[in-house]
Amino acid sequence: RAAVVGQRDPAVEVERIDADWALARDQQLATLHGRRAKRILLLGTGSLGSPLAAAIARAGIGDLDVVDKEVFKTENVSRHFLGMRARKRWKADELAAQLQADVPGITINAYHDDVLSWCRKHCRPRQYDLIIECTAESTVRSFMARRRVELFGETPIIHAWLEPLCSAGHVMLTRTDVPWPSEDPADTLVNASDLSADDTRISLPGCADGFHPYGVADVTLIAAFAAERVLSVVDDPQQPSTVWSWVRSSGFYDRLGVEIRKRPIVPPSKSPADSATVTRYLADVLRSDD
Repeated sequence: RAAVVGQRDPAVEVERIDADWALARDQQLATLHGRRAKRILLLGTGSLGSPLAAAIARAGIGDLDVVDKEVFKTENVSRHFLGMRARKRWKADELAAQLQADVPGITINAYHDDVLSWCRKHCRPRQYDLIIECTAESTVRSFMARRRVELFGETPIIHAWLEPLCSAGHVMLTRTDVPWPSEDPADTLVNASDLSADDTRISLPGCADGFHPYGVADVTLIAAFAAERVLSVVDDPQQPSTVWSWVRSSGFYDRLGVEIRKRPIVPPSKSPADSATVTRYLADVLRSDD
């Protein structure tokens, strides 16, 4: 029908859905466009890797490859970015499909494969701007340390992991000038305590690894902390090798009722709800083992 000149047609609604508007409302576009130009590899899309992927995708990362060998199960719902719609499907595929549908401007590719095998077959120096490892497996960190020059060259690598019960979380940036040792001394040099996974594991029928009780609220705290640090490296990739830690208070450990050796980065507080963040240069952390 013909519209009257000078009057707004109430049937017409204009809405911008481009990435500049949806992700930044046209503000600080230099930062957004810089992130959009970066290609990132994420290894591991579990309870930490999945919300981390969602956070950096919505922050403007333009090209993201995700690798994970596992299928999403019902018991993952309580603390994973995905939900029941992803049940019995590959975690990597479902995470990629959801983020591709939800976040404008992103290109995301999924690979359901063992991380070590996939890296051996596909990784080459200068292929990525940043590599993030979220498998929480010591064997993976050791492998990446041993094969770093061959497979990853000088690309910055971030390792991120949780301690049992989400008592602490760590984001470790490593560069070739201060690399992570292949013997992986994370337990002795980085972690906030000697709280063992065996101390918190609950045995379940048919589950060889057991279950470690923590919820989505716990892991979301650390995922947000990790995402901030990852984005700081994306925006300033020349930062030195650094360990950033989010640590619960002494009151949290004290109420567990087991004997735990707490390290100096644990903040003293009677409240189990308190926490603190700590920044340490990796070179200083490694020297503490001298």
